[in-house]
Amino acid sequence: MYLGCSRYCQDVIDWISYRQQFLREIFAIASLKFPDDTRKAAKYIWRTVEDNREAFPYRLPEVRLTPHSATSVALTKLMMRLWFGEDSLSKPKYAPAAQENKQWIELLIGDESLQQRHTFAHVIDLGVIWQEITQLPFVFAVWQNSGPKLSTAIKKMILDAAEIAQARMRVEPSFYINDSHLNQDAIAGIDVANYWRCIQYRLTPVHLKSLSLFLCLARLNEPQIQNDDFVIKVTRLEQLAQIN
Repeated sequence: MYLGCSRYCQDVIDWISYRQQFLREIFAIASLKFPDDTRKAAKYIWRTVEDNREAFPYRLPEVRLTPHSATSVALTKLMMRLWFGEDSLSKPKYAPAAQENKQWIELLIGDESLQQRHTFAHVIDLGVIWQEITQLPFVFAVWQNSGPKLSTAIKKMILDAAEIAQARMRVEPSFYINDSHLNQDAIAGIDVANYWRCIQYRLTPVHLKSLSLFLCLARLNEPQIQNDDFVIKVTRLEQLAQIN
């Protein structure tokens, strides 16, 4: 998952680098102030960023989103708000979009992100960006069981399988890579094996804390999206992070 930038976006790239330094400091302070309460940490971050908003001195880039990943879109909207302010995504457009604005950035995910990576002048890896400012890994997806309650034996079997898969991935990821549908010329130069080695199958307290912080910030960024279960889910994540 990344933002692909047109070759006219150097001012945008420089501005993001500048704001990243500021965000790292704010997130670090929030972590020290509220180490066990991500909701309070998120509110502190939000207030501080809003109080220290700076106007981007150039034309804002056109942002092209994808309808295929709500999580990726939410993270993109959040980061655009933190980088550029509240008006940066007032009129989001979905790809393909008009070409009038030569400064544009496009959100890509999945196989498409691998195949098109070489076509962009600049690439902003959103997972790396998140880890830079939070010192936490970004949780892209969580597998959950919503069916009948699993027995302890079944849960252990699933966890053991995840442990084995993760360990094997670290040693030889090619066992799990089915790349027959990928354009090999397009992904030439991309270390796909190393990318797969970074995939984790077990949620640790650090992952749960990161997920909780993201959910809190995403809700602050889009308060119009209401979810009655939100507070319960975040509270549960915080409890799991403290137990595990």
